[in-house]
Amino acid sequence: MTKCFSGERFSDHGDYWSVNVVQLYPGQVQQPTPPMYMAAVSPPSFSLAADYGLSILRAPRFTSLARVQGTMGRLLPVHE
Repeated sequence: MTKCFSGERFSDHGDYWSVNVVQLYPGQVQQPTPPMYMAAVSPPSFSLAADYGLSILRAPRFTSLARVQGTMGRLLPVHE
């Protein structure tokens, strides 16, 4: 995803999709990129978000803030 915000043309080929020589319009305003979030409801998804430096979107009904803080204390600060 971060390639999208480079301001340059890029190509990417993954397991489920491919894009060839595209450029995002309009360009980003926030530097270096806009905030990026990932939905996360389990400890493995918290770890994945942390590995990529993403903030998490949690579902309070399914994932308590205490669970996030207890399993992934390295994700600080945590905002309610």
